Amino acid sequence: EIKIINLLLDKFESSKVSKGINLTNRSISLLFDEKNMIDYVGENSYKYEKEIEVAVVNLENNQFVFVDRNSDNRIVKVILNLDNVMKCYSYVNRDSLKEKKQGIDNILNKYENKGKLVEFFRSKIKEREASYLSNKKYFTSENELEEILLVLDKLDNQVDEISRRSFSAKYLKDSKRLETILSKIESIIRECDGIDLDDVLVKYNVYKNPSFVYLKGIGRFKVNNQIIDLVDLDSELILSSNHIRNLEVLSLDCKEIVTVENLTSFYEYPSNNRCVIYLGGFHNEIRKKLLISIYNFKPSLPFYHSGDIDAGGFYILRHLMIDTQINFVAKMMDVNTLCNYENDCIKLSERDRERLGFLRNDNIMSSYFDVIDYMLAKNIKLEQENIEYD
Repeated sequence: EIKIINLLLDKFESSKVSKGINLTNRSISLLFDEKNMIDYVGENSYKYEKEIEVAVVNLENNQFVFVDRNSDNRIVKVILNLDNVMKCYSYVNRDSLKEKKQGIDNILNKYENKGKLVEFFRSKIKEREASYLSNKKYFTSENELEEILLVLDKLDNQVDEISRRSFSAKYLKDSKRLETILSKIESIIRECDGIDLDDVLVKYNVYKNPSFVYLKGIGRFKVNNQIIDLVDLDSELILSSNHIRNLEVLSLDCKEIVTVENLTSFYEYPSNNRCVIYLGGFHNEIRKKLLISIYNFKPSLPFYHSGDIDAGGFYILRHLMIDTQINFVAKMMDVNTLCNYENDCIKLSERDRERLGFLRNDNIMSSYFDVIDYMLAKNIKLEQENIEYD
């Protein structure tokens, strides 16, 4: 009985009838076929058909369903009695759509006047609820909804770097729980921020592993009362987030600043007359602080970014420009470089083409429409590690 009623209520909740849209020809029925009731029509039906018949008769006697039978008195389908829908919900101890909506509203109201991510998500869910759209893409239970809102709220206020596991243990009381809802969190962030990177949590200072920034070339810095000259050091300087937080720029006698996307390329990138920075992937607030400190010290220096010639590389460049408000320019991320390394290029995936299409419609990236068009036309992209810098 519970199975049959729940199947009917599932159909009811996904129909226009439950939303008051279609009140003519209203009928919610469950066919007794191989898809819905194999135990009644399958080869082993003799084991279960009597039990199923008894259940259907009970539901019919309780006026929960109407029963359609064939000439052999076999059940063809059962039809939900829409006049007794609320009694059906009570019978199977299930919250009605109205009760579910009220529960969702109560949770959303608990997170009023919060940060950007929370407000974006709240508005989206409220809009979907008002339009009777399913929210299964975003959450499958009230508990999961509350977890997602909690995580978004904490991300909005996460100033210090923290590992994913520590973040999860701290706020969800389970070091592995964040991973189970991570894809939904990332999807919300991508929609809200308009960024499409593999790991969007780094923008909010949450990392898989501890992160570092690498510098080499020309520049003098002071960190915790220690003066470090990159020229004298004659090696890469590796800084943790705590170092960057206490870093002071003393001099920059270089001709340009270059950020490099990949660590291998950072090591190979020539450091003469420049300060080269490996940000350890997508930059976040602490890296933003470093870049802005360098810019404020010497605004006349040109800032360049060198990375993969693909959607991800240009997304990083785009975000550097938007988030730091520094006029970053791509270096060796052009059509000529693609042509020179044509034999090392690989084909675009459908996802690549979608992401490049988004960039092609963003005026911020207008200086790079030519290389984006070339990639799409030739169906190619190039990893930075293939490029030889001199």
